[in-house]
Order: sequence, then C-alpha cells, then structure tokens
Amino acid sequence: MYIRGIDEPLISRIFAITLTGAAQAWFSTLPANSIGSFEEFGENFLLNFATSKKHPKSEFSLGKIHQQPDETLQRYLNRFKDVALQVPGLQENVHVHLIVAGLDGTSRLAKSLYKDPVKTLEEFRTRSKKYVELEQMGIANAQSDEGKRISLRRRSPASKGNERVDNKKKESRARILDGWDRVGRYEKYTPLNAPRSQIWRKVAMKEMKKVERPRPIFDRGGLDKSKYCAFHDGPGHSTDQCWDLRDAVEKFVRDGRLCQYVIKTQGSKNNTRKS
Repeated sequence: MYIRGIDEPLISRIFAITLTGAAQAWFSTLPANSIGSFEEFGENFLLNFATSKKHPKSEFSLGKIHQQPDETLQRYLNRFKDVALQVPGLQENVHVHLIVAGLDGTSRLAKSLYKDPVKTLEEFRTRSKKYVELEQMGIANAQSDEGKRISLRRRSPASKGNERVDNKKKESRARILDGWDRVGRYEKYTPLNAPRSQIWRKVAMKEMKKVERPRPIFDRGGLDKSKYCAFHDGPGHSTDQCWDLRDAVEKFVRDGRLCQYVIKTQGSKNNTRKS
C-alpha cells in the first residue's frame, strides 16, 4: 500500500477490517478520533497484545525438565530435545550441563556420567545411545519373561486343576438351573403311564386348573434358553424335568384325581423319586 501511494487514514481503515475475535473487540473499545496515525495505531495494537506473543524458550525452561522415576531414558531425551530446539543461541556446554542435570540420579547413565563426565554433545549422544539400547533390551526381555510365565501358568497342573473345579461348578449350576438337583416334596412318586408334560398339557385347563402355579424362574445368568417349561411358562429346563410340576401332579394323584394316568401295580402304589 505504501508503494502504491495509499495514504495512512485509508490504510488504517483497511487494516481495521481485517481484525477478528479479540482484536476486533479491542478495536471497538477505542474512543473516536483517538488514533492520529497508522504508526500510533500499530504501537497501541502491539502494546495491548504483547502478553499474547509466543515467547521463545530459554535455558530456564530446559532447567525445569527432569526425568521422572517411571520415565524411560528415550522419552526423557526426546522431551529435552523438543524444548532445546526452541532455545535460540543455546551454548553446547550449557546444553550438556542441563541435560545431564535433568537425568534420574539413580539411573545407570547418570552414575556413569558422574564417574566419567562428557564435555560435548557428541560424547553425550554416544554414551546415552548405549544405555538406551540396554534399556530397550531389558524391556523386551521383561515382556518376554512375563509372556512365558503366563503360558506356564496356563499349562501348569494347578491351573488345570482349578479349571476342572470351575467346570464342575458350572456343571452343578447348570444342573440346578435345569431342575435335576431339586429335592421334591415327596419321598416317593407314583409311576405314571404318560410324561408329566403331556399330562399337564391335557388336563391343565380341567382337573389341574386350580393348581398353584410356581413363580417364574429368575434369570441370574446361565439359564438354558433352548429349554422351555410349560409349567413355569419360561426357559431354564424342560417340562418333564420340572420338580414343581412333579409335586403338583403327585398331589392331584394322591387326592384321587388323574387316575387314568396311574400305572396299576400289584405292589406299592408309589415309586421312588428316580421314576
């Protein structure tokens, strides 16, 4: 604009149009006729936003960088390098002093440098490279050992024994959910000439319509959804496996009903629970 001979008042107006955000808000607060020249406008602008300027890093910034106890050497060196690149005119001897001072004092590299100090960055890089490689090798070995321990635990006899116990618990739980481990109300059950599921299906709305229905099975996880009990009207076990239905049928039999399903025998009228 200066080359084209545009005067300062017009330059000031055009510059103001380019402002956005906080700069535009600042400009709107300026009193009318408070700016006498574009140079004055620029000075006021820079003065107001001086704190927003991104200042370069200094040696003081590097002095605050320290290797954390759980931080790898490579990660610390990378963090230090990223800040060091932002420090203008950083002298080599100061660089070496600060990067050594920031090391974890208990690390092997720090102990090595305390015994045999280095004077140049090249010497430091050569020394630190060896310890970075040793550290990475140790991490890889530790991960390999952990993998072997996990594999051995999986294949150990104790692990297999625990697995068998867990499987037995699962089988026992499944049997309970299926109804096989329920204890019935009666010591003996009358032998019948038809499955109880068939009896329930045929007489549920007639002779047994007044029977008290059991509560639905509460699903705590592990119910066999492939099996359905018509008596409970829900999944978990089959109708013939249902002890609640066995008790209900037995009660009606002993009350003199459902005689058409009772097997006539010369001996005892009742059979064991295994029937």
